[in-house]
Amino acid sequence: MSENFTRGEALKNISFVFQLLAILAWCLLKLLRGKWFCLAFKRIQSLLESKMKNTFKLKALCAALAVSAATAASASQIYLDVGANFTGLNQTGKVNSTSTGIKNEILYTYQSTTFITDVDGNGIDAGDLVSTSIGLFGTNELVNNFATGFTPGQAFGTASNNGYGNDWMISFRGENLLGVVGGLNGDIPLLSYAAGGLIKMLLTTDGSNFNNFMNLLIGGGGATGVGTVLFGIPDFTGVDGGFNNLIHAANGINCGGATGFQALATCNPSPLKVTWVASQDTNVTLSQFSVAGVDANGNTIYQVSTNHDGSLRFDIPEPSMLLLMGGALLGLGLSSRRRAKQA
Repeated sequence: MSENFTRGEALKNISFVFQLLAILAWCLLKLLRGKWFCLAFKRIQSLLESKMKNTFKLKALCAALAVSAATAASASQIYLDVGANFTGLNQTGKVNSTSTGIKNEILYTYQSTTFITDVDGNGIDAGDLVSTSIGLFGTNELVNNFATGFTPGQAFGTASNNGYGNDWMISFRGENLLGVVGGLNGDIPLLSYAAGGLIKMLLTTDGSNFNNFMNLLIGGGGATGVGTVLFGIPDFTGVDGGFNNLIHAANGINCGGATGFQALATCNPSPLKVTWVASQDTNVTLSQFSVAGVDANGNTIYQVSTNHDGSLRFDIPEPSMLLLMGGALLGLGLSSRRRAKQA
């Protein structure tokens, strides 16, 4: 065996080991943070598997990590800076004078109206079309559609809410969120939602005027058996100005020193992609639906209006994770170049 061949094989093996360790480390870090982003690396995973002969299967390992991560409850911590000090001289439990303390999630309550179109004439079942509106739409009022608080809640000397609930409040509105019925769990329809829907996040200081400071762009969602989960990314297209950086990343996560969500999304040269997950109880039974009419094709439309509680969490990538991802991609690139030269 020639010296050049031996060196070439050694370089390839080193590159492969580096790729594998980078991907596994990424998956492990995301597991510890309570997310399932490991699935986003299916392409990298398939490339690595093609090189793994009689060793262990990365696919199985990554899938196990993903399943475990999906059931975890951790999330990136945040704080909210409303730009005003509503607690006077009492600054305890706050990140700065105009902000709340550090929070894990936003809790909320809301009303919804869902229409299901029976496309096959069999009553509500799998494949029927769904359209849902939530929050401050139609005649719905703020008292039933707002963020009720945060986790952790304000306590004496800790986790200040900086006047939230008295001096300012957050609400939201999402109209015509489209999806399908995925099936039935007994008499509970399991609803899945398509990408593209938009939830407008609203800030008010007087209960009458609202600032659309951020949107939640839906990437998808579905039933969990005990409720519904929606997920996606924050979006600032067409929003109002003034409070676009109301929500901030905590614990030193930043992009060029910026911590506000809009600043993170537009930071040069490398924006940080914040993601969100909203979980809410949605166990509405078939008996609660009533006939609302028919569509242009004569299909029966069913309707239900109800109340829900839920929580909103955010995940913000840390620089260490981005470096791991970059290292994995770099290793793959170097490996591909070597294969091309040898061919």
